[in-house]
Amino acid sequence: MNLRKPLAALLATATMASLAVGASSTALAQYTEGNGPQTLNVDYGTETGDFYGGASGTLYGLGDDGSPTDAILNGASVDNTSQKPPFGTQHASGDALAVEDSFFNNNGKELAIYIQDYYSDWGYNKGKRPSDNRSYKLDVPVDDPSYGTYTNESNGRWDYDEITELVMNKVLANAKNPDQWTFLPFNEPDEGNWYKTGDSVFTNNQESKGYNSTFLQLLKDWDSEYDTINKVWSQYKNNATVSYKNGEEVAEGTEGATTVTKSLPEGVSITRDKARLAGPGDSAWRPQRTWHFLRWASGQYGDKYANVSDNQKRDDVTKNRLPDVMVWHELGEDSLKNYRNHYNTFVAQEDNLNIPHLGVNITEYGEMRDMGTPGQLIQWMAMFEETKVQAETAYWNMSGNLSDNMSGTNSANAGWWMFKWYGDLRGSQTVKVTSSYENTVDNLQGIAAIDKTNKKATVLYGGANSQISGGNVSRVGNNIPVTVHMTGLDKVKDVLGTNVDVEVRENAYTGIDGAATTPRVVNVISNADISSGTLDVTTTSIDRYASYQLVVTPHQDRTLATDTTDADGKAPESGRWAATVEAEDTELNNTSIADVKPNQGGWGHLIASGNRWVGGGNDSNAERSATWTVTVPADGDYRLEVIGGNEGVAGTNQISVDGKSVGDMTITGEQSIPSSSMKWRYQGSGVLTLKGLKAGKHTIKVATTSSKFNNTWDKFMLYQMGAANDDATTYYPSTDFRFQNGATLDWSDGTKGAAALNGGIADVHASTWESGYYDVTVEYTADKGTPLSLTANGTVVAKVQSAQGGLQKVVVRTALPEGITHFQIAGNGAKVVSLTTQRAAESDKNAVAVEAEDVADGATTVSPTGFTNGTGTYVTDLGVKKLDASHSKVQGGLHWLETDADGNALLADNSGKLTIPAGKLAAGTYNAVVTFSNDINFSYTRDKQNVDLGLQMRQNGKEIARDMYRFTFNAQSFLDRSTTITTDGGAIEIGNFDSTASMGVAPNIDKITFYPVVAADVQNVPVSDVESVAISGDGITDGVLTVKEGESTKLSATVSPKTVSQDVTWTSSDPEYVTVDADGTVHALKSGKDVTITATANADNRFAAQITVKVTAKEQAVDKSKLQSAVDEAGKLNEKDYTADSWKAFAGQLESAKKVLADANATQADVDAAAKALADAQSKLVKAGDDNGSGNNAGSNAGANSGSDSNGSNSTQSKLSSTGAGVAAIAGVAVLLAAGGLIIARRRTMR
Repeated sequence: MNLRKPLAALLATATMASLAVGASSTALAQYTEGNGPQTLNVDYGTETGDFYGGASGTLYGLGDDGSPTDAILNGASVDNTSQKPPFGTQHASGDALAVEDSFFNNNGKELAIYIQDYYSDWGYNKGKRPSDNRSYKLDVPVDDPSYGTYTNESNGRWDYDEITELVMNKVLANAKNPDQWTFLPFNEPDEGNWYKTGDSVFTNNQESKGYNSTFLQLLKDWDSEYDTINKVWSQYKNNATVSYKNGEEVAEGTEGATTVTKSLPEGVSITRDKARLAGPGDSAWRPQRTWHFLRWASGQYGDKYANVSDNQKRDDVTKNRLPDVMVWHELGEDSLKNYRNHYNTFVAQEDNLNIPHLGVNITEYGEMRDMGTPGQLIQWMAMFEETKVQAETAYWNMSGNLSDNMSGTNSANAGWWMFKWYGDLRGSQTVKVTSSYENTVDNLQGIAAIDKTNKKATVLYGGANSQISGGNVSRVGNNIPVTVHMTGLDKVKDVLGTNVDVEVRENAYTGIDGAATTPRVVNVISNADISSGTLDVTTTSIDRYASYQLVVTPHQDRTLATDTTDADGKAPESGRWAATVEAEDTELNNTSIADVKPNQGGWGHLIASGNRWVGGGNDSNAERSATWTVTVPADGDYRLEVIGGNEGVAGTNQISVDGKSVGDMTITGEQSIPSSSMKWRYQGSGVLTLKGLKAGKHTIKVATTSSKFNNTWDKFMLYQMGAANDDATTYYPSTDFRFQNGATLDWSDGTKGAAALNGGIADVHASTWESGYYDVTVEYTADKGTPLSLTANGTVVAKVQSAQGGLQKVVVRTALPEGITHFQIAGNGAKVVSLTTQRAAESDKNAVAVEAEDVADGATTVSPTGFTNGTGTYVTDLGVKKLDASHSKVQGGLHWLETDADGNALLADNSGKLTIPAGKLAAGTYNAVVTFSNDINFSYTRDKQNVDLGLQMRQNGKEIARDMYRFTFNAQSFLDRSTTITTDGGAIEIGNFDSTASMGVAPNIDKITFYPVVAADVQNVPVSDVESVAISGDGITDGVLTVKEGESTKLSATVSPKTVSQDVTWTSSDPEYVTVDADGTVHALKSGKDVTITATANADNRFAAQITVKVTAKEQAVDKSKLQSAVDEAGKLNEKDYTADSWKAFAGQLESAKKVLADANATQADVDAAAKALADAQSKLVKAGDDNGSGNNAGSNAGANSGSDSNGSNSTQSKLSSTGAGVAAIAGVAVLLAAGGLIIARRRTMR
């Protein structure tokens, strides 16, 4: 169980470490005067409604089925998208019917079509409203090849009315989810597209003269479109049979009429009474135009304009033709300050007209600079979520890439992570958020919500800026501390409790097409007390273009840590340290620096990180370089990412570390926008692994020669690739999962914060830098025999029944694609703690690589000239059709490759393919990584009308894979795209075989690498991050603790490593003798038996530590009475009666005995020893004048004389007897004490 290290500080000023020229990275971000802390106020006590989620829309964001990939779509949770219609020629890809399945299968809710996109040119029919010049064939089934063709002759019906019916028939005859489709008859009618009047509606701007003819035509055409769309809708709803003659509907039974039955697809039904219409679609908020449109559409034209001529009045003024969804665009940066006023004005108009509140979709929002930039996107999303409307990111550069909010074929950019975080809020309730800079341009904004089911509160924010009032400054907004001030938390204590954990993740800008890895944790708070209802979390924002996700959950039994260095510069245990440096802040050679003011040039300009980027110098043939110094926190491998743009071709930059070359970084081609002011600004990224760096300072140099590869540099990013001796590992906790079908977070004791599957599914969106093998670990708790399955991008990679009960993990080594993988964990009874991915490159040897030129079969082999990031030779013309002429004038739409703009044929029949021979691949399931290029596009003005090309794989005549491959800007610039195939081991044919995808034209192929999906047996093993448990405490020696009976002492337990829970359970082998409390306090109750005390790790009960406790018996009271008697008797002796030497020794022992008597801490042994020593000294006293020189005159001589002396003197006898009696008494005591000492010693030994 990967648990995280605690961080004490509540203020995290370390985000992505900054780098300086000639200096090492610093963990503390500093802010200057004017960049002081900013506050976002979040009131959890005031709910503002269910999370709406409509701001994650996109215009032309989907290319074709599988482009973007399902994983990208599912993670982004695109709520709504507008696409071109069937037969639409405005774009080469992105037909709404083609993307229906992938959209609705991946969290999509509303699919809209721009019916005017039938026309190929911008302006739709050259900006002019069509008349009646064509007759369309509508009297055959929609799958008839002649359906939708036309002749250039009038038939008495407005051409666009026929086109609308043409489109509606095709949609409803094929759509699987018709109730979720929306139809937009007009797009930007106020600006050039047929009805250009801006916000003017009256003739000569005079109300008295009534509506001007252009606006009135729009109103009447709206009526016509409304009626036609709903007529066809009703026909399909009722499975009607319709009669046609000469292209017109006629009464049933009309002579010469042809009948067509309007049938929905099998199994599909319509529940709505009317089609869902949206309009009018103005290019900006038009208050006057909107007011009069609403009056007209609601049937309230009335007497207001009675003085105008009758031909200006509606035929049916009472009929309600209101759209279901009101549409306008908010494109300029001023919309960030004006949108709320626009919305409030619209609502007031609805109220004044007494009409129901309509849905709203801002079908284009934001500027070019906002796409892919999370700190900008959050400002727009916050406004739209607050007002509960739908909104779609604007189409500026490319179709099919979520409006520049993804990278490559399957990777995230920072904009994608912003979409993903926003989508994570589904199912929650939003709460009130107040910024100090509301209704201003480019400033701190946020969205906050609470998920009551999963007990999780989230705040998304970004955009903190150093120049909050705007103006002619760069407005970089670097290193601004942002405080999220949360109140009202006491009102949701039933959801969050009174103690919470907080994690803050950072999402930094990586360019429009630059890859962004899983956001890192940059701030944590553990076990914060929120009983007061208030919590402040301050995190330094790296710059104004970054966004942040703050997640609050009930406190869990875990430790938290950031992915940043600590105060001592130590690397994070996650192995996910990162640092960044702006290119303009490095030591530059032969370069130029361009300033990019973020509001310069209006809508059509891209940004640069730090608002500056670095380009080539004056000498195009000389090396240009950027050099900087970085301090890496640990030994290991690091990944360098260069963010920059180029001219649409691939190339290399030369990388050196500490003066030594470490290799060339390959950089793919990026979009080269024709405008000279925009060239090179569409930025992507290249990556290179720097192997074996040692902890400490390193100098990194990036170099190129403009004449060889003229790319720009915006910023450089360095990522740690894993902890010491570990491969790149990314950890996804259960609180980061999404849930469906009953799965939820579980907050019961023992599994707090785990994902209880409950028969449902937990979704995880994981990011990887490269294709190859990874160990994917799912950590969970379950009873023995509980089923669990894991899928990766729809393929089951592990299916187990838990081998044991308790905490355990499933580990599968599986092949993953570069970019995003959508994992799904399913089961019933399991509670999932986390999912982890770890690179396992050693298994890449299991892959089978096939060079395209080695298996070319009727295709064309190309040896590229100039640089390519492929392996060299590649193969083209893989399909039933191929380009037979220059495709620089390719037109869009259904027939995009049949003729060029001048009518010249572009397609020729072809039979090229790749054939992989039988036996090359063993039978099984593979992740096939196709290295491809696709340079087919057509252009007008700035927009690249890129084409998705189809590629199929088939075996034994049966299709085993079909995918779409995006535009790569250049034929020699290659990307990877993964697809899954299952083969029986036979031959495999690869090409485009049926013309239903991209007219039978396939992408160029360099190579295909086939990875067996699973490279090793799936493991299901008990989990233990625990390595050991140790017990410590005063008095422990060699595992033994000696405690006196009746006393207590405190023990401590340490669980290693420190990243796991330190909680243990204490037990005693015999509580009759020794007990132990839950906190490790030992109580010695009685002696007589050695007792084992055990500390068992709660994180894994297989790990424990033990010590032995020995209890010593209580000692008896010390008896000093006999010593006291001996001292008293000795005190009666007279010094003059004895020799000086003998008396001196005796007096010393007497003094020692007195000290023992006075010592309150003296033991019985001390007393006994003192008595014995005194007795010995007294026995050695020598009587003054005694010449025997032996024995004790005070005692032994008396005994020798048998009670009398030679004189027979009784007095002498009496004295001697008295003295001898006293000595004998002392000696007797000494013998008894000595005997007692033996007994005590023996008893102690026995114990």
